[in-house]
Amino acid sequence: MKIRRAGILLIFAAVATLASCRGAKPPEATGDTDIVIIGPSTVYIAHALNEAVRPDGSDCRLEGWGERLYEFATHPDRIHNFAQPGASAASYLESPEGKDPIERLLYGPNLDHYWAGARAKMQELGGGLLLIQFGGNDARLLQEEFPDATHEQIGEAFKEDLRYFVREARELNFTPVLITSIEKRIRADDGRLEYSRGDFPRWTKELAAAEGVAVLDLNARSHAAYDRLSEAEWRERFADCRNRWNGHVQDAHFEPKGARTAASWVRDLACEDADSRLCRALAGEPAAFRLTSEAFLPDSGSPALSWTNPPKGAKSFALVIDDHDAVDDDGRFWVHWVVLNLPADTRDLAAGGAPAGALVERNSSGARAYFEPAFPESHTYVAHVYALDLDDLTRAQYASGEPIYRPDRIYDHRRFEQVFGNFILGEAELRSR
Repeated sequence: MKIRRAGILLIFAAVATLASCRGAKPPEATGDTDIVIIGPSTVYIAHALNEAVRPDGSDCRLEGWGERLYEFATHPDRIHNFAQPGASAASYLESPEGKDPIERLLYGPNLDHYWAGARAKMQELGGGLLLIQFGGNDARLLQEEFPDATHEQIGEAFKEDLRYFVREARELNFTPVLITSIEKRIRADDGRLEYSRGDFPRWTKELAAAEGVAVLDLNARSHAAYDRLSEAEWRERFADCRNRWNGHVQDAHFEPKGARTAASWVRDLACEDADSRLCRALAGEPAAFRLTSEAFLPDSGSPALSWTNPPKGAKSFALVIDDHDAVDDDGRFWVHWVVLNLPADTRDLAAGGAPAGALVERNSSGARAYFEPAFPESHTYVAHVYALDLDDLTRAQYASGEPIYRPDRIYDHRRFEQVFGNFILGEAELRSR
């Protein structure tokens, strides 16, 4: 790291010359392509970081667009996201070892999410595509490292950082693809949407042109999309939660719905060249997480249910069935059945009861069982299945160590989403009418 940064200092006097590519010829364009992604928190946010920065009791799960790119992939398991929250192009080279606990928290459980981990995965794979997006955190960190540098010197330092990853990728038989930083959702006093990333998108495109690398201008794409929306629409479509990072509604990061939209922009930009390897790798049609039943609300006993296409990374499932035309004294929908800790490989429930090992919670009558519908012809009953990134909800806790799970709590779906929202990767529902 010190040797490489010493070289960066030289570009303040003269810009480094281009080196020839010594990597092997990339494989033919095909959907069977491994994709490795590196970048900051707009690409990936660790679950542990979500837990640490959200206010206790809030429903604030944030994701990066790389965490939803798999939905568009021809082969979802070939998306390898090594982005790290808080990273700049330079700091991404640094190991978490030896850092203080607060800094290590940014890595969450993924302590290999820096260049050594990504590089090892690339060596293992033997070839593919490397998606590189930096620029969101680089201004501050470069200014701290080079306090006397001019603006253009900062730009040259940033381009040299990107050039390092481009050349390393080629050495590893990976085709690099540069991506400009996604915009923030901030309006100036005159109402215009700001270009909050400064010259970093321009510098990314300049480096791409100099190195002959494809570039996806996600900054321009996101700015154009945000500019057409009101602030209320931003919140509805991308994120309306608060957390301790900035103390106000998120303007840079995404809730899952927003992360998926941003991932779709990456796919769309890649497919402006329909023959590109990245477009072919992202040619899959997103499959919706669906809940179905041949006879929802049968005459007796719990219904048979099945679900398909759960989100990647689901470690367990939870089921809530409630009556949306009946409200108890606490303002909850009347709860007929709550089943937690369904194993990750579960795809269906047989009629007549929960599987062995699942945790059946209290219904609105107070029993740990299925409660028969009283008005099946006139009320709307809804089954909700949740894919969760925790295998045992009884072990869920806030960063403070306070337990989230309460054994005697009655969960309608709204209560469940409020309490366990930070663990929910996806939801599907089925209505009786």
